Amino acid sequence: MKKTFTILGLFTVAALSAQNLLTNDSFESDFSDWSAGPNTAYTAPDVVSGDAQDGDKNVMYSAATATTGFYQSVPVTAGETYEISFWYKASGDETDARLWSIFRDADGAAVYTTDDASTDGFRTNNEYLAPASEWQFYTAEMPAGTGAVSLEVATRVYTGGTASFDNFAAGIAGTMSVSDVNDFGSQIQMNTVVTNQLTLKL
Repeated sequence: MKKTFTILGLFTVAALSAQNLLTNDSFESDFSDWSAGPNTAYTAPDVVSGDAQDGDKNVMYSAATATTGFYQSVPVTAGETYEISFWYKASGDETDARLWSIFRDADGAAVYTTDDASTDGFRTNNEYLAPASEWQFYTAEMPAGTGAVSLEVATRVYTGGTASFDNFAAGIAGTMSVSDVNDFGSQIQMNTVVTNQLTLKL
């Protein structure tokens, strides 16, 4: 009688995800941890259930009646390069919405990363989000200048504009973490069976 082995292996793939400094980044807890502003005249977006880029919820300004926006402040280390990414939809006149983020020092003063603030990639003075009726991914990265201690991850939507946002991330560019990795050896089971088959269970 010929004996072979059946190998049953349960593998967990290493889940790689950016070190996201934001909380409630996909608005599944509604608008908690975010704020309208930083201008006090700004209003909070509507939380919308359904049609999210991922999960159940996203946020939306519909036909904004004035310049508005929202933000969340996260701690940073001067000298490190940070990346912001998110998904968005925007109405079609090409001046409706944009990223409007900024580093700040301990006194709350702006810390620009370029001599000309209009070329600061997080400020995007010269770049609006391209109109998109379907979810689009946007990302930008900039170094934290001397004295920077925080980063306001912020958006702006302009009068008459309609824009939706979902799944924000902000963190040191290129950082990755490994989660949910099970020990390979403890997951392998080897049993002697009478068969001519080799079974791999993934």
